[in-house]
Amino acid sequence: MAEQYRKYLPWLLLLVLARFFWMPAIDSRNVAKLEMNSTLTQIDRTQDIIDNRSVYLERKEQLQVRLAELSSEFVEFSEPSAFRLEFQRYLESLLSNSEVSIESINWFEPIIEGRLTWFSLEVSLSGAVDDIATFHRSLNTTKGVSINTVNWRTSNNRGRDWQWNVRSQYRLDIPVLAGEGQ
Repeated sequence: MAEQYRKYLPWLLLLVLARFFWMPAIDSRNVAKLEMNSTLTQIDRTQDIIDNRSVYLERKEQLQVRLAELSSEFVEFSEPSAFRLEFQRYLESLLSNSEVSIESINWFEPIIEGRLTWFSLEVSLSGAVDDIATFHRSLNTTKGVSINTVNWRTSNNRGRDWQWNVRSQYRLDIPVLAGEGQ
């Protein structure tokens, strides 16, 4: 019986050699080719950066200017409760020289998107139309504060000055960059 399989022995030897010697040699050659291609691609990219250095530096400067412009649009704070307190003090300082009183300030749950936190609040005011309009202009020029909605209502009393006293309600949105503490 061994005699009849003897003629297949060279073929079997050839298959064993192919499996254990030639295939690993071919695989290592393919890996070496891939590594060489990866190195050549990195060299080409590096050469492209070197060749276009001035374009990249110009673009970098443009992006830095734009980033500085965008960063100036945001308030930066590390502690949310400290920010809320500081902003309420700021609102009170805007109203300190006027006949407007803050009836209520309601803060909503902040929305967190990465490093950016959106604070929303509703401010109810009452006072003279001119003073509330001055407050509105001041608030409109405040960095980082966007006025989402405004409602103005006149008082129900019908005296001599009834049209000059109003109640207003502001819904404000403030994007805040998280500082080092978060």
